[in-house]
Amino acid sequence: PKAAITVNVAAKAGGGTDLHTRYITTAWQKTVGQAVAVVNFDNAQVAMETGRTAKADGYNLLTNHSGCVCQYYTGASEINPVTDYQVIAAMQYMGDQAIIVAPDAPYNNMTEFVEYAKAHPGEVSCAIANGNSSHFIWGQIAKSAGIDLKMVEAANETEKLTNVAGGFITAGNVTIQNAIQYEDGAKVKVLGLISRDGVDNEKLVSERGDNWKTLQSQGVDAAWGGNVYIWAPKDIDPATAEAINASLKPVLDDEDYKKGCDAMGAVAEWRSV
Repeated sequence: PKAAITVNVAAKAGGGTDLHTRYITTAWQKTVGQAVAVVNFDNAQVAMETGRTAKADGYNLLTNHSGCVCQYYTGASEINPVTDYQVIAAMQYMGDQAIIVAPDAPYNNMTEFVEYAKAHPGEVSCAIANGNSSHFIWGQIAKSAGIDLKMVEAANETEKLTNVAGGFITAGNVTIQNAIQYEDGAKVKVLGLISRDGVDNEKLVSERGDNWKTLQSQGVDAAWGGNVYIWAPKDIDPATAEAINASLKPVLDDEDYKKGCDAMGAVAEWRSV
């Protein structure tokens, strides 16, 4: 690059998507030879439109996760990332997510949660961002377990944590990092992890208990895997897209990036265009 690069983030500063993006950009600018500026948007749709209509010169990129694809297919967004953008890279797997409930909830794992939900149809609520990935996650859980859940809007992770901890919403899905913090503070308890492959995190299970096993291990066939995607406007020159993608591969060797991924429960990854 001959000048600074701008990376628009379809999320507020301080959230999971923002932190994941900053782990990438901080490492990337060490090797790419120019500054990489991160610009946050409180409104994800404004970010998506800004990125879509930006100049397709390689200096204006956008990061988001697979939730924006969900939003298109559910009608929550008119922007189709697959056709309205050019994918530059799929970076780190954002990690398993924990299913949390209030600390005094009358169940301690997913088996007991499902039994309770079957005995109380329509009474158990779950926190979702309408049309986004959490909506898909809880839809899968309900379908697999054969239970009737009440979907309640909670637009971001902070809202999920506070509403579940306060007993206003029965359950939610959050990052492992936040689940550990809130469980250690006796504000929530964890019933299981939703993962992309159903493989238990043996370290977490040994340290924190069997309630940290994956949903599949507990008999609920639901999975979810989200990566950090980097997009450019769809008219970008293919050679430029390839060059940007290749320049991102060394990020995987950066120690701070790897530590950041570990802290988030993420898996460092890079994929070709």
